[in-house]
Amino acid sequence: MKLESPGNNCITHDFNFGRPSAGSWQAISIPMSQILASKEACFSLANVNAAFDILPAWGDQRGVQLRLRNIRFE
Repeated sequence: MKLESPGNNCITHDFNFGRPSAGSWQAISIPMSQILASKEACFSLANVNAAFDILPAWGDQRGVQLRLRNIRFE
């Protein structure tokens, strides 16, 4: 998971949270302070064009299904 701002590589660093067991829900909480501490200099929380990118690990996309619920930025 990462956030993006417009520009060249204006992103936060990737946050990996693993692969949950099939058929189960996994609650994930990442403090905003941790997200902002990992950003590139040009990233701006006031100008986000991708609220979050969620991608499976490279080479581990087979059978991946994502269901997102109760997403909050606090």
